[in-house]
Amino acid sequence: MTLNAHKYFSATLAFLVWGVWTYYINIESSNNLNSAMAQGIFSATATLLMVYLVEYFYSVFPHDKIFFLFPAILSVIIASTLLISMHVYIHTYDVLNTVLPSIIISFFFSVYTTHIIIKDRYTIALNP
Repeated sequence: MTLNAHKYFSATLAFLVWGVWTYYINIESSNNLNSAMAQGIFSATATLLMVYLVEYFYSVFPHDKIFFLFPAILSVIIASTLLISMHVYIHTYDVLNTVLPSIIISFFFSVYTTHIIIKDRYTIALNP
């Protein structure tokens, strides 16, 4: 899967999965639909943003194995801070259980995205 296909497929999936998850986890709240829509929209947008951030941070750091996780860590910190702030602002009923699974998955998504970037650049270098 190319990086472009990867990011748009992932953004659509993030909207659906994390929107439904947020609705379910906050079912006892009268604000669950607002929280679910905000989470879904944020997840899709953040997924696209995280691909950009991973690409950017990958280009900034040396391409040594020791720096492999840095793009993922930094992009997840940025996205998670925005996500938690959003849920606090809109008064989501259960912020921790709402955001924790998506933060964990987004870290693995970012690591995988870094892997795809490395693979794409290696392929381009071999086949100019």
